[in-house]
Amino acid sequence: DWELYGVHQELDPQVKLQKIAEAERILGWMRNLDLSSKEPLATDESSEAHERK
Repeated sequence: DWELYGVHQELDPQVKLQKIAEAERILGWMRNLDLSSKEPLATDESSEAHERK
């Protein structure tokens, strides 16, 4: 798969700044999500996954 993902492409500096700003915005949104109500489900799924090994 390195052939697909190892290709270096030049990126316009303005586009790069836009992509970084968008990534930071999304990261901030994700960090502010309240996922506490999902914890029991995640714990159950994790336990189930470990049991299948």
